[in-house]
Amino acid sequence: MHTGRLTIAAIAATSLALTGMSVVGAASAGAEDSARAGVCVGVKRCHRVATIDVNGDRRADQVGWQQLNRKQVRIRVRIAGGPVVMRKVYVGLWWPGGQWGDAAWIDGRRGAELLIGSVMGAHTPYYTMLTYRRGRLVVEKSPATGAYGSNRWAIDSSLAGYAGWNRHVGKRGRVTITQRIAFPNRAGKRYSGHDVRYVWRNGDWKRTKRVRRTYPNANRAARIAGWHVGHLQRFPGR
Repeated sequence: MHTGRLTIAAIAATSLALTGMSVVGAASAGAEDSARAGVCVGVKRCHRVATIDVNGDRRADQVGWQQLNRKQVRIRVRIAGGPVVMRKVYVGLWWPGGQWGDAAWIDGRRGAELLIGSVMGAHTPYYTMLTYRRGRLVVEKSPATGAYGSNRWAIDSSLAGYAGWNRHVGKRGRVTITQRIAFPNRAGKRYSGHDVRYVWRNGDWKRTKRVRRTYPNANRAARIAGWHVGHLQRFPGR
């Protein structure tokens, strides 16, 4: 009986040795896994909304949404093998207290950006975009000016106008994002507007090109509306 138990213990020890993991290392790994699973453990009104690489180290981080009240949320990110970083976002103009958009690769740096629905107009949602920089979550402002220009990122879909964002990655890995806008003419049949392209360069968006566009009808114009970025829904949170 004792021999069998010793053999099982020896096999287990040998297996750990062959995998390069000590008994202490195995316990530490288990503790780390437990901690990573707890981005919202012990935090009131918090729930996990995404698991994705946020800081760009190619390891999955956990994102939590903590509803502080109807005007503020706190976005929490537990960095894999690291600390929890947090950022408050004002959502008082998105009833009833903001909406999680999603996490996706948008700019040209490693790590996903986080979209929070923070302002909802009659038909125009605006999103606050958070990104990880030097150990903190910071706001990445929209580069747009003029119509739909704001520190937040706007999209639109109504007969009064359409607006959207389209992301593209070139052959050499150059990331561009284009804001497309269209408004009806006086007769309300044809639509006209413009595309404004921005390229990610030296850690920021730089405007490179503006092109005028026309659309024969509302159906064609409506195709530009919303987000056209990877796996993002076209109208997150709506």
